[in-house]
Amino acid sequence: MAKLETALNKGAFIRASVWLGISVAAIGLAVLAGWALGLESLTVLIPGHVSMKANTAVSFICIGTALSTLTVYGGKGTSAPVIFARALALVAVSLGALNALEYAAGIDFGIDQMLFTDPQVTAQSPYPGRMSPVTALNFVLFGVALYYHSDDRKLAVVNALTAVAGAFSLLGVISALYGAIPLVPLARYTNIAVHTSIAFVLMFLGIIFSRPGYGIMKVVSDEGAAGLLARRLLPAVIALEISTGWFRLYLRDRDLVTREYGAALTTLVNLCFVVGFFVLAARALKRSEDELREHRERLEELVDERTAELTVTNEHLMAEARERRLAEKDLIKSEERFRLMVKAVKDYAIVMLDPDGNIASWNEGAERIKGYTSSEAIGRHFSCFYPAGDRDAGKPARELELVALAGRYEDEGYRVRKDGSAFWANVVITALKDDDGGLRGFLKVTRDITERKKAEDAVRRINEELELRVAERTSQLTSANKELEAFCYSVSHDLRSPLRSIDGFSQAVLEDYEDKLDDQGRDCLHRVRAASQRMGQLIDDLLKLSRVTRGEMQRESVDLSAVARKAAEGLSETQAGRQVELIVQDGLSVDGDPQLLRVVMDNLIGNAWKFTSKHASARIEVGGTVKDGRQAYFVRDDGSGFDMAYSDKLFGPFQRLHAVTDFPGTGIGLATVQRIIARHGGKVWAEGAVEKGATFYFTIGQDVPAILKEAA
Repeated sequence: MAKLETALNKGAFIRASVWLGISVAAIGLAVLAGWALGLESLTVLIPGHVSMKANTAVSFICIGTALSTLTVYGGKGTSAPVIFARALALVAVSLGALNALEYAAGIDFGIDQMLFTDPQVTAQSPYPGRMSPVTALNFVLFGVALYYHSDDRKLAVVNALTAVAGAFSLLGVISALYGAIPLVPLARYTNIAVHTSIAFVLMFLGIIFSRPGYGIMKVVSDEGAAGLLARRLLPAVIALEISTGWFRLYLRDRDLVTREYGAALTTLVNLCFVVGFFVLAARALKRSEDELREHRERLEELVDERTAELTVTNEHLMAEARERRLAEKDLIKSEERFRLMVKAVKDYAIVMLDPDGNIASWNEGAERIKGYTSSEAIGRHFSCFYPAGDRDAGKPARELELVALAGRYEDEGYRVRKDGSAFWANVVITALKDDDGGLRGFLKVTRDITERKKAEDAVRRINEELELRVAERTSQLTSANKELEAFCYSVSHDLRSPLRSIDGFSQAVLEDYEDKLDDQGRDCLHRVRAASQRMGQLIDDLLKLSRVTRGEMQRESVDLSAVARKAAEGLSETQAGRQVELIVQDGLSVDGDPQLLRVVMDNLIGNAWKFTSKHASARIEVGGTVKDGRQAYFVRDDGSGFDMAYSDKLFGPFQRLHAVTDFPGTGIGLATVQRIIARHGGKVWAEGAVEKGATFYFTIGQDVPAILKEAA
């Protein structure tokens, strides 16, 4: 119950006002329907009493609808619903005023039975269809109160009119309860119907509920102890007074007690009710005080908790403030160091510009490079450093626009000193923006790179000269290659023909005249043939050497292990009787020209095969290793070897360390190997000892894979 009473706030009263207005309008509609359908149970609430007239029902519909509308829309302004509601209030005022005028002037305006014919003519209703004078007065009072419902300046008038009309309404209800007749002066007029009085009471409550913040409702709607007491006592007091009055009449009408004893009994009942009400009110106040004390204690706890939280927060804030002050001090020191550093820089002109391009700061480097002192430069526009042509073309302004958009701009070009001399500068301009992205200015760093520019120009001229020399040298090499090709053609065709003739005729002499020649003559012819054949072999080797240096390389991945095995197989087929152990490491792969690398392996393995021929059994090994941080490949044998003192002659054309009679050959093979390896960007070298074998190493111009370095 207490919770329900506490919930009666202002919003609840306003909602109640709307429903009370709807109820009043519903009563009017029900009575009007009773007149239309001839249902006396709707027009006369209590048999024997007067009926509610049709114009009374219409007036109730008007004021009930007006009350609900004005309460919902606030009653203010000139909106259509508000204008409509005020018009309905004026209709009720007009009907009430016309009926009152009919009573006062004795005039019948013809409005009493305008809607329906009233057959009831009694002492209580001498004028058929006409509302009672009290009803007419109430409609005037309630109508005027509704018209000025939302005018705060006339609120006192509205409350007074509503109170008077409410008093008349309550009088009618109480009179009906007590069975009383109207006041003597009004006896000759139409009496007020019971449900008319009830509707007026509802209307009175609806109007005062619609403004809960004013008058007596300001106290009733209060959520404190005063409001709670008013909401409990007012209904009880009203019910008590009505009940005791009825009880007193009941005793008097039945002569159950004397007048004096009846008054004493009525007083006792009143005292009991009043004491009971005050006890209930005291209990309610006690509960309110207890709840208030609990709320106060809880509030104190919350205040203590919040105070503790605020204390902790305050400590944190103070710590943050101390840290911020320290950070600000550090920032000031850092800015001071930066300012001193910038000021001390002499090789760079470091200048701050405002958003319009005017100079805001100036360091010693700027003074040294550009010739202006700080007082002369600050405030000037930075375009003063540009040549006149660039200024006329709008280059400085365009650069600032680009920096504002991109954030950074770099340029190299001529700039002008104070004395008018020009220098070649590298300029970097950076936009300075705040945390919100707003442009605060620009940082411009200029470096005098005139000497570097001169050096670059000198290098460019040297490069151009070198390119001319390279072109000339290329032309010379092209001519030399053409001459070499011609020479090779001559060697291949012109020199071979005489050699073939010498060899052929020597063979013919031996075949035709062998029996006519002595041993010395036959030996001389054999020597001639051997020399011509050797000369032919030399020509072939020279042609191969020239092709190695001239041909275009076709690089691809080459399986060096497979190439080595194939070269050894060819040698084994020519000398099947030799005992040679060949060991080839698997997975040897290089990036190079497959034809040239085949020539390399043929020559190196051929050399190993040749120089192990004096031994009954031989061992030839092909593998890979790491030398000086690079991948290297080797061919090793256990043959005759060589003296390391003559190792520099190994790779020269026609250079031999062994006699031809011991090991045949022309001395071109290793020279060919050296040139092929050189074309692959590598190098070749040999290690050995006499009768302890030799090892030939070569690289192909690539770094060692990491796995080979770890293995090494």
